[in-house]
Amino acid sequence: MPEQRRRLIAILFQSGLAWCLGGLVFFIGGALFVASQESGETNIKELLMGLVDEDSVARAKQKEFWDRNPNLEFIRRYNRTSMTEVRVRDSSSQIAILDREILDGVRIQTSSCEGTRMFTPTEIYSGATDLVCFTLEKPNDAGGDYQYRFAASFSAPTKADPVGNFYQELIRARGMHARILGNGIDLQTVEGEGPEPGFVTMVRVAILSFGRTTSVFLAASDAFVAQRPASGT
Repeated sequence: MPEQRRRLIAILFQSGLAWCLGGLVFFIGGALFVASQESGETNIKELLMGLVDEDSVARAKQKEFWDRNPNLEFIRRYNRTSMTEVRVRDSSSQIAILDREILDGVRIQTSSCEGTRMFTPTEIYSGATDLVCFTLEKPNDAGGDYQYRFAASFSAPTKADPVGNFYQELIRARGMHARILGNGIDLQTVEGEGPEPGFVTMVRVAILSFGRTTSVFLAASDAFVAQRPASGT
């Protein structure tokens, strides 16, 4: 067997095919490196798919996002969803999940989970772990149209349906309309819209399920704080 391999390698080099293959590998490797730098993606399969279905605009937005948020380290993106897992670059090195669909052009800063412009304990699903809180700022928003101002990420030891039901009930109990944007097997998205007139979105809940563990990303507006009962519940 070793002799056959040596003969095959010798034939490849004599025919020049080895040099062609080497050049192709070098080219693909370089393209993957550039793509990973632009998008933050590290999964080889996702990078290869990105090269096949290249979208230069999407890649530029990816790069802008990570340049704007150097305090976050990319871990992975979940296929066919807008959810991305990140590590916070501080002494805690906490893991969080983000709903990238609503974070275009946004600067994300970790924050204390206490304070008026954060979620109260009754607004976080019972039994939640790995809680990470954020403040959200959109620098190029001269009109102040971007509604989300604070957010939280956590894990829940249950499937997606109980979490989704909890937030739908919470939203309706506050006098808001619960709008179901997506309700798939793995991902559910619920928005709480304010009462008429206007139907302004006050809170968004993205729920990603992995068997018996669920990751949740909450984002809310200052109007959501104003909608709280006087007791804060």
